[in-house]
Amino acid sequence: RVSFTGAPREFTWHWHLRGTLDPTALSWTDAGHRCRVEQTGIAVTPRRESATHIDGSTPIAHPVLRETATVEPGEHTLTTRIVCARG
Repeated sequence: RVSFTGAPREFTWHWHLRGTLDPTALSWTDAGHRCRVEQTGIAVTPRRESATHIDGSTPIAHPVLRETATVEPGEHTLTTRIVCARG
């Protein structure tokens, strides 16, 4: 949720995910589960990237979802729901 006055602002949310991100959709797989992102509220522009996480001493690449929105002054809510199912 964001609330502000003045000029429009740009906001970015960063989601660090586990598994393999599908480059053509807001979906990924992890441990045999297919996951997707559902959103309501602020209209965002998604961008898929990759990042590295250090697990113990082993670097592991994982997908990152960045959602950016230019938001007009006022109060706004972005609701992100991640849904996973087998297969």
